[in-house]
Amino acid sequence: MYNDSIFHIEEIISIPSKVRFLRQINDELILVVDSDMILYKVHAKEYKIYDQIQLDLPKDEVTSIVADNKNEFIYSLKGGGLFIYDINNHNKKPIDTIINNDVVDIRFSRDGQYFVVKYTNSHLSIFDNKLKKFIYTIQKQSDAKLIKHFFSLDSQILVLIHEDGSVVVFDTFTHSKIATYSITGHATDGFVYDDNTKIFITTVEGEHAFSSFNLISKTLTTTTSSLKNAVSCYTDKTHTTAICGTTSGMVFLINLQTLEVITTFVFDSSTSKVFINDNLIVILLDNNQIYFFDKNYNLSQALIKLELKEFKSAFELISQNIFLYMNPKVLEHLNNAWEELYKRALHFIGEDKESLALRMLEPFFAIKSKKDIYNYVIQNKQYAIDFNNAVKERDLKTAYDIAKEYEFLQHSLNYMKLEESWDEAFMKAEKLLSSNVQADQILTITKPYLEINQKYQIISEMIKNADLFLKAAESIKNRQFYLFYKYCEKFPSLKISTFGRKADELGQKLYEKLLQTPRNSSEFESLIEYLKHFPEFKTKVEAIKTESAIEQMFTKAKNDDNIKLIYHLIHANPFLKSTKTYRQLIADTEKDFQIFTAVVYEKGFESSYKTISKYFSIDMLYHKIFDYMKLYYMLQIKTLPKEQLSKALFNYKRLFGEDDILMHLSKHFLVAMPQATVVKQLQQKFHPSILQYD
Repeated sequence: MYNDSIFHIEEIISIPSKVRFLRQINDELILVVDSDMILYKVHAKEYKIYDQIQLDLPKDEVTSIVADNKNEFIYSLKGGGLFIYDINNHNKKPIDTIINNDVVDIRFSRDGQYFVVKYTNSHLSIFDNKLKKFIYTIQKQSDAKLIKHFFSLDSQILVLIHEDGSVVVFDTFTHSKIATYSITGHATDGFVYDDNTKIFITTVEGEHAFSSFNLISKTLTTTTSSLKNAVSCYTDKTHTTAICGTTSGMVFLINLQTLEVITTFVFDSSTSKVFINDNLIVILLDNNQIYFFDKNYNLSQALIKLELKEFKSAFELISQNIFLYMNPKVLEHLNNAWEELYKRALHFIGEDKESLALRMLEPFFAIKSKKDIYNYVIQNKQYAIDFNNAVKERDLKTAYDIAKEYEFLQHSLNYMKLEESWDEAFMKAEKLLSSNVQADQILTITKPYLEINQKYQIISEMIKNADLFLKAAESIKNRQFYLFYKYCEKFPSLKISTFGRKADELGQKLYEKLLQTPRNSSEFESLIEYLKHFPEFKTKVEAIKTESAIEQMFTKAKNDDNIKLIYHLIHANPFLKSTKTYRQLIADTEKDFQIFTAVVYEKGFESSYKTISKYFSIDMLYHKIFDYMKLYYMLQIKTLPKEQLSKALFNYKRLFGEDDILMHLSKHFLVAMPQATVVKQLQQKFHPSILQYD
């Protein structure tokens, strides 16, 4: 078993039988159900079981059981069937479904609006959680078996992972496929974060046990750590660090930006479920033990020590609660401290004083990736010594050549001093050039750098372009940045001159200020115009100005309820999906579709048709409307007299083809499947009645 001094454990609860379900319902309540169908109510603040209820359910027949509130479960039974179980009175109520296969998984969307049911045939059914009513199905997205699916935090993305490694990213707002990619191995867990731009997945028997896919750049990043056969991964709302568990019980804390391992520890059983909130971490192990950890134990003291640069003391505090590595402030302090001390340590290693470097960096070895960096440097210690010796002997060519070959040396103090000396020599050369001195005087000052090809090119260009150099200096003095950067096109080395770097620094400061300035202000417009003179920012600020104008148009269209313009702007300008207005648009549109679902089930078709028909002309929502109209026609067909049934089913198949709903209707009415082919032209207009299609 692990050394428990690395955590602050509040409590450990053992459940007698296999845990089938565990979820934190609110700040005070955790619900647990075991394989004997015993419900345990656990107090989330006092870490103890305060109530135990025997559920009236056949333990060998239940295939899945879940809850998102304290009053009821949703569960499924072998042989098919989906039900609501009232915890207070033990009453059971069936939920109408359209797929007869056995249910293998039930889970709620993160926003609680829906729950999704997975069947043995890998099809998914989406239900309205409030109404407990079926809405639509997601047919198989691959020939391979669906083995894992999960929602993003805002429930706008549903990730589907298949047995062959194919990953499908499904937009739950538009009901469309937005990305596909592949992984190796058998997927076991995953999550979406970073404004829905990154997907993290763990696997067993794969080349990489933990990977990240960027939905914007379409790039896959994998961990280079020794992590193997990962079965779970969880993070908190800061998205700083992930907890990844393996089949062996080994647990890795992984930096989500770099996928580097921060630290590891071992349980005597693999992790099964993890919940993380602001103050508490709850971990369920496969051996049915539930651990409660104080997430912030020692946090305030550790931050104080880090701010005081008392790193040994800080690491002693962190070593008593390694979950502090999940705190972004702690990681920021540690990374900044490492960068500073690493420079000094490289210097000592180059002086063959490894013991001093070790004493300086050893506290950081609690972070595995830092220890790996140190070990690599020690393996190449002789090059650090050769580099330092070359610097001492002023053999600059050798020093620069070694640093170019072994990049880690460019982080050392000696390398930085080399660059500072070069800057000083360059500044002296600038002054001489401004005084119209002879070229040989400039060459004398910069002589140590003439054997270094890159430096020589800069000096050579400076001498050849003396007139241009003086003009550029004058343009900076007069704040004529457009003119200065024009000179840079002819004489690129101007960019690294003293005044060139000052110009770049000013541009960066102005750009950072622009990003913080309200977009509809006069200061915003002024900064935009000024930054257009800086080539590095010209394209960026022009894009920002264009986006600002489009965003204002988008907001106005939203306020005016101009639906066609709203969705035209979104289609033409995908960046709008990151705006607050778009998030509000999603909320408002989803509310309309939720109203449609409630009305079509409870009040009939005329009212529900009016609710949804205003979206019929929106191409972006076509797949969504397609799915909701399937529901509309299914319920309508169930109300038709027998003599109209044949035509209705025939028309349904011409519209939508042979799907789960048509199969359900065929079995419901005990009739054969209609003989018809899909007619795409019919989908251009959805009529109020399924019988209107001729």
